[in-house]
Amino acid sequence: MKVKCSQKALASALNIVNKAVSPNNTLPVLNNILVSVEGKKIVFSATNLVIAIKTVIEADVVNEGSITVMVDTGISRSPGQDDDNAWLEE
Repeated sequence: MKVKCSQKALASALNIVNKAVSPNNTLPVLNNILVSVEGKKIVFSATNLVIAIKTVIEADVVNEGSITVMVDTGISRSPGQDDDNAWLEE
């Protein structure tokens, strides 16, 4: 999976789906967000088994794929990366 998207849209999407994640989950996978790259979109999904939240942003897709990431994982920036875009790569 390799995709480029707006850093502002990425932060907004993560903030939206993060609301479905509870810090006191008994199942560790429920502390993760599912990130799926499909077509020209990134789909972010999270659930706590009571509610589920899903949001979609537009992106420039190089390779499609899916991965789960821990909620507390920060977005790291590479030196020389422009301020407006973020690359997600598995």
